[in-house]
Amino acid sequence: MPEDTTLHVGRCVLDPVARELTCDGEPVQLSPRELQLAHLLMSHADRVVTRREALEAVWGSAARENVLDVYIRYLRARLGADAIATARGIGYRFLG
Repeated sequence: MPEDTTLHVGRCVLDPVARELTCDGEPVQLSPRELQLAHLLMSHADRVVTRREALEAVWGSAARENVLDVYIRYLRARLGADAIATARGIGYRFLG
């Protein structure tokens, strides 16, 4: 029997195999990068994901810092402003 890889955080559920995110039971359309970032944050919801960690995991070591801010803004627009908390100067935490 395959392992269940579905992530449940707050009001959101992410199925990384099907590449589907739902919040409050409603599907949320995300770009591939947004999905990668959401997956990273949701899989580490028990802690703050550092900015450097997120940049390297989603964009690679050559990424510019501001790209993360842009994609966090995209996710907040789709999921709600309270879905992702900011640890000022450190990183982000997914609340759902």
